[in-house]
Amino acid sequence: MMNNGGGKASLREAKLEQRKMMYNNRGQYSYTWQTEMKSACFSNPLFCCLAVFCSPCVSYSNRQEALHGDMRFYTCCQGLLPCSGRMKEEQCPEVCLCLEVSCCFPNSVLATRYLLQDEMQLENTKCDNCLFNTMVALQGLACVCYIASIFEPGLREAAQTVDAVADLVYCSVCACMQTQHRDQIKFRNENMQCICPIVEGNPMLAPPQAVMTANPGLTFQYPTINHSTGQAQGVPVPGQGYPGQHPQYPKA
Repeated sequence: MMNNGGGKASLREAKLEQRKMMYNNRGQYSYTWQTEMKSACFSNPLFCCLAVFCSPCVSYSNRQEALHGDMRFYTCCQGLLPCSGRMKEEQCPEVCLCLEVSCCFPNSVLATRYLLQDEMQLENTKCDNCLFNTMVALQGLACVCYIASIFEPGLREAAQTVDAVADLVYCSVCACMQTQHRDQIKFRNENMQCICPIVEGNPMLAPPQAVMTANPGLTFQYPTINHSTGQAQGVPVPGQGYPGQHPQYPKA
């Protein structure tokens, strides 16, 4: 039992180190998103509206597409939370993903974003980071205003106004982000040669432990890309083929 516990601890430490490495690698990514977040609502307005009014459904669809349709590699929030891989996801990943996008919606969007970034070495623009920081800052300011209103009741109306603005910005940024993800997934599916992960064994694509036990050595298989010719060979899901390839690596 001690050896078994020690083995699990070593495995957790190895995964943690992998995640740290992937986090550091994201600072080195140099490719840009096909659609900037600030212009996502103009590039695909109908989808952006759908992302506003039915955001969990869009998050579900984006994650499934980001995994190339292979739900064997789904874990709760793709390893972002301590509970990832421990929620019996392998028994019914579709139901677990429904619960994730409903109960942990922000994390579900971020997990999909990290998957796409790691797969294609995509960096955030300064505008993207500005939008993220503004969204978080407004949420924090709303919290501070509500706390202040406890001691000064006259601030309650101001707190509600700030909270409403923060929620509006949050919904807008999330909708634009999910539209950006959708455009990138569509581009990836039509240009498989843009797949260039730094680490083949992406820890965010580690299957649940029960799946690993049933299928020892199971790892997510990215398509083999010949970047000199732009041809992609191999598929992550048996029986599914890739669309035709462009002759060169697409420029962002």
